[in-house]
Amino acid sequence: MADNNVPIFPREAMIGSLADLAREAAKGNEVPEEFLFGAALTVFGAVASGRLFLQIGLDSDTRLYTVLVAESASGKKSTATAFITEFFKSLNLPDWNVCYGVGSAEGLGQQLNTTMRLLLNLDELRSFMEKSQIKGSVLLPMTATLFEKLHYENHTKDSHIAVEEARLGLLACSTVDTYNGDMWSAEAIAIGLPNRLFVVSAPQRPRVAWPKERNRERLDAIGQTIKGQFARLPEKLGITPEAKVVWEEWYENLPACEQARRLDTIGFRLMPILATTTDSPEVDVDIVEAVTAILDYELQIRTLLDPVDAETIVAKVEQKICRRLKVESPMSRRSLSKAIHAERYGKGTFGLALQNLQANGDIELFQLGLTGRKLAYRLSEPIE
Repeated sequence: MADNNVPIFPREAMIGSLADLAREAAKGNEVPEEFLFGAALTVFGAVASGRLFLQIGLDSDTRLYTVLVAESASGKKSTATAFITEFFKSLNLPDWNVCYGVGSAEGLGQQLNTTMRLLLNLDELRSFMEKSQIKGSVLLPMTATLFEKLHYENHTKDSHIAVEEARLGLLACSTVDTYNGDMWSAEAIAIGLPNRLFVVSAPQRPRVAWPKERNRERLDAIGQTIKGQFARLPEKLGITPEAKVVWEEWYENLPACEQARRLDTIGFRLMPILATTTDSPEVDVDIVEAVTAILDYELQIRTLLDPVDAETIVAKVEQKICRRLKVESPMSRRSLSKAIHAERYGKGTFGLALQNLQANGDIELFQLGLTGRKLAYRLSEPIE
């Protein structure tokens, strides 16, 4: 676990030219490589959509809805998205555009009708969610639909929205508190937007008072490599038999929970991106192992940061406690309180939530060590 109690992105899965870009761009500054890599995967996937495919029995795509999550006033999330977006714009790759904000479904529709491939780059995911909650807005269902489909249509007395061959990618930022706080409406959770998101977090890097100039020559060389890889497209990539076996084993062991939904879809989108940017002619075992490592991480981060859907503050704290103990257990009362930021809800609320969970048999308090002087909490074992 990182210092901010967030799972660590698998460094072994950061491969290829996009990883080279992330590492080079992170030198001499505070911007995490993980954020740069996640943003690069998203932008490359948006530009390659409709030109790069996977040979599977379903329609395949490379578009991602990515959210970079970090503690407030740290992490350099927006710095990462701005650098990567501008870097790819400088490559002059054809037929794509960036939109830095949208206020309505009608506005998004207009953008998509002028640009086949559109990357929606949002400095704050929260503002987008607030606009989607305006009465009568269909921005939320439209965005959710376009994750898997290329068309959307909605007719009302006052408006008409229709888009075809709309390839929408999303790159946004959020603080930890906002992401698993009150940003999410019941509609957003019910419609399944959270499980369409590719969430990337990173620990805060050491402070750098005087950031160094990036090596322009090295970045230009990486840019030329990416342009050369993009020049392979359009392409449809096959999968080696050995890679299929590795994927099948991972898929069959995927838990049946809400946080695991659509992980396979994201995996199918990451495979061709990583294969192309590592100059692999097909998806091999190394690519699948990198993808499954990312998806294992994604399941952890979703479990930890998944939006809380609770009607009362006590119920919200109860869910946070159970979620925390599911990721890391056992935990002392002090460690648990610190991990879920219990001070924001009050000691009384935290204590009541612990009492409720113990009374309901959801968690249990037990003695640690031989002396029995230390007490810790863990999830209760199910009764057979």
